[in-house]
Amino acid sequence: MIYILGDSHAGCTFAGVPGVEAVLVGSFYLQQMGLAHDTSLRESVGRLLLNPTDVVLFMFGEIDVRKRLKGRIALEGRSVAEILDSNVRAYLAAIESLELQGARRGVVSIIPPNRTREDNATAILPTCSDEERAEYTACLNRLLEAGSAAHGFIYVDIYAAYKDADGMLPLALSQIGGSHVADITKARAVLISMGLLP
Repeated sequence: MIYILGDSHAGCTFAGVPGVEAVLVGSFYLQQMGLAHDTSLRESVGRLLLNPTDVVLFMFGEIDVRKRLKGRIALEGRSVAEILDSNVRAYLAAIESLELQGARRGVVSIIPPNRTREDNATAILPTCSDEERAEYTACLNRLLEAGSAAHGFIYVDIYAAYKDADGMLPLALSQIGGSHVADITKARAVLISMGLLP
């Protein structure tokens, strides 16, 4: 079994894929991952009945890009890469510290951002431009990929499968009025190409 722990994007991207169970942990910022008082990952993993043939993947970070990162750049006076690098290091260290009963572990990239449209609900409107979100998303995924390699984690790159030439999620692949993927076939194909699914 492949377990994918994450926010709502984990569920929407992999919902209905045979052999995959998406586990909703919640909308957590990468900034809080790895903090001593944050037990969200540990508690979520603790509820799974894992064995060594399982794969446990983690999918977080989209909400950072959409809602938090631009404000942090202005507040902290650090670059996008500097902020995300420190967050990714803590996130991956938190994943490495988890007891998974011999199951393999890994990270799923975040999906490309959807274009801001008039039909977007106010609650999910981004705090930065489409171009900025495309830049932030590409940077975060590069760091997740490099960090996963350094930790020996599986890295599942669904970003490359869904992005268009501008690094955005095409309208035809996104849910109306939302920032989620509407077509799971590409995510399933990525897992099959990696040998994670038959």
